[in-house]
Amino acid sequence: MSQPPSHPGENPQYPPGPVHVPPGPAQPHQQPVPQGGAPWPPGGQPPQGAQQAPWQPPPGQPQGWGPGWGQAAPFVMRPKVGFADAIKSGFRNYANFNGRAVNSEFWWWFVFEYLVLGILGYLAYFLVFLGFMTSLGGVLSDSSRTGYRSRDLDFVWSAPLVAGIVLSILFILVALALLIPGLALRVRRLHDAGYSGWFILLSLAPFGSVVVLALLAMESSPEGMKYGY
Repeated sequence: MSQPPSHPGENPQYPPGPVHVPPGPAQPHQQPVPQGGAPWPPGGQPPQGAQQAPWQPPPGQPQGWGPGWGQAAPFVMRPKVGFADAIKSGFRNYANFNGRAVNSEFWWWFVFEYLVLGILGYLAYFLVFLGFMTSLGGVLSDSSRTGYRSRDLDFVWSAPLVAGIVLSILFILVALALLIPGLALRVRRLHDAGYSGWFILLSLAPFGSVVVLALLAMESSPEGMKYGY
């Protein structure tokens, strides 16, 4: 019974050359061969100094799959988060337009935006309207009681009107503060669905917001792996 060669280069079955890694999952009997012809150890780890040939993804596999010494890298999905974690993640990645964001991150942030801006906006509108009608009603009541109507009526600044103006200014400031993180989160959500972040510009077109919202509602895709984690 022949003995194995003492030196890797003496094996004519495995001539010297770069490592060839067959595509697809590595089978137990298909161990990659390093330079020189000697098989790798049972653990499948390349010995020190071994050279690996350039790896190409198998036909039909998405770009998110990578070399793993003969085995494609699996698709890594980001974990789902709750309301508090989604808000923390949104502010922590305030102007981060790289990476990905799962559905739960976007939808919880969407609810947060609607609650904050919706409550402030409706309350400011109601107080401004109520304050304006109260002030205008007080002026008209005074003029009708005195029997004198002037073209230059003194405007009365009522408390609801002042409160409504303050809330309107606060609404504008909060909307500006949430603009950048909300835009960055939408770009990361498009990445996770496998689309370019530039699709967000469709919102500027008529009915484009509906298209963007449909893209944002897509499930995570392996194509998003090219945008990072």
